[in-house]
Amino acid sequence: MIGCSTRIQVEHPITELTYGVDLVRRQVRIAEGRPLPFRQKDLRAQGHAIEVRLTAEDPAAGFFPQAGTVRSVRLPEGPGVRVDANLYPGQRITLHYDPMIGKVIVLGRDRPDAVERLKRALSELRLVGIATCAPLLRALLDDDRFRRGETDTCYLEQFAALGTWQTLPDHNDLPAELPPIVTAVLFAHSRKGAGRAVVSRGGPDGAPGGWLAAGRTEAMRGL
Repeated sequence: MIGCSTRIQVEHPITELTYGVDLVRRQVRIAEGRPLPFRQKDLRAQGHAIEVRLTAEDPAAGFFPQAGTVRSVRLPEGPGVRVDANLYPGQRITLHYDPMIGKVIVLGRDRPDAVERLKRALSELRLVGIATCAPLLRALLDDDRFRRGETDTCYLEQFAALGTWQTLPDHNDLPAELPPIVTAVLFAHSRKGAGRAVVSRGGPDGAPGGWLAAGRTEAMRGL
C-alpha cells in the first residue's frame, strides 16, 4: 500500500512561482473530482525563486520569540515579489502560536538576480512594534558564503553568532519615501512630453504612493 502526504508545505510558493501552477487551487479541484489539466512532461521550471520566513523572533537574543502589537507595517511589492502574510496595524502578536508571521518570496532570472530582488524587497519592509528576524535576513543576503551558495544546516546559526549584522542600521528608522522619489525622477525623465504627472506620497497606512505604483507598472511593461 502506497501512502502520500497531501498537505501544503511552507515552501510551496517556490514551486508555484517557478512552475506557474497554483498548488492550492489544484488540490481543491482534485477534491472536487476534476482532473489535472496538465501532465508532468508539460511542466517546465523557469527562473530561480527564493523564500524567507519573517518570524517574530529576536536573533540577537538567541531567536527568542517576541510578543507585542504591530504599530505600523509596510510590505514589499512589485514585479517578481510575493508576500504571504496577514499583518496590519494594531495586530497583537502573541507567544501562543508559531513565530512565523509572514513569508517573502521572489522570482528572478537566476540566483544572483533573485538575491538582488530579495534585497530590494526586504529593504522596503517596515514593521514597527515588534522585533523580527528581518535585520538578520538583510545582512545574510550580502554574505559571500550565502551568495556563493555554500550553505548547510549550520550556516544560519554560525552567521547569527558572528554578530556583525547587528551593527547595520535599522530599516524601520530609514526614510521610506526615498525609493519612490528616485523612481519618480527616472519615470518623469523617460516620459518627457507625455503630460504632467501628479506626485502622490504613500499614505499613513503604508500604501504605495502614485510614483511608486506608476514606476512598477512601467517595469512590468518591460521599460
